[in-house]
Amino acid sequence: MPQEYTLQPSPRLRDAKQVFDAGVEGKWTPVLSFTTPGNLSVTYGTQQGRYTKIGRTVISHFHILTLSFTHTTASGGLILTGVPYTNTDNLRFVGNAIWSGISKTNFTQLFTTIEADDSQLFFYMSGNGQSITVVDQADAASGGTIYLAGTMTYQTKD
Repeated sequence: MPQEYTLQPSPRLRDAKQVFDAGVEGKWTPVLSFTTPGNLSVTYGTQQGRYTKIGRTVISHFHILTLSFTHTTASGGLILTGVPYTNTDNLRFVGNAIWSGISKTNFTQLFTTIEADDSQLFFYMSGNGQSITVVDQADAASGGTIYLAGTMTYQTKD
């Protein structure tokens, strides 16, 4: 003979639901730059950012298309500023990205990082038999257009 059961919600599940219900969603404005911007000038066709924060975890998305990207005195690494929260963890987090308009011979993969205690994304490239290296002003030619879209997940304070 079959037995009947009455299932009661677990108190732990209710607590977890309260944490997730406390999530925050919003928009942010990603700004493409270099560590030393010099005379960098950027005109955007698309400049969008969205984020979700659940507890200490931030999931940040960006989408950029430049119509004009010019520089002659900029130097250093390519960065994205405007990230909605500072990475307050002691770790470097790595995110994914797709791109065009960046050229580095024998490098085929582009990815982003956010360093510990920082609030900007850095871009790096890698390739088969190549050391990981920063994307710099020579890799993002002046006068071209750049497309970048990606996601970064990292930790912040409550």
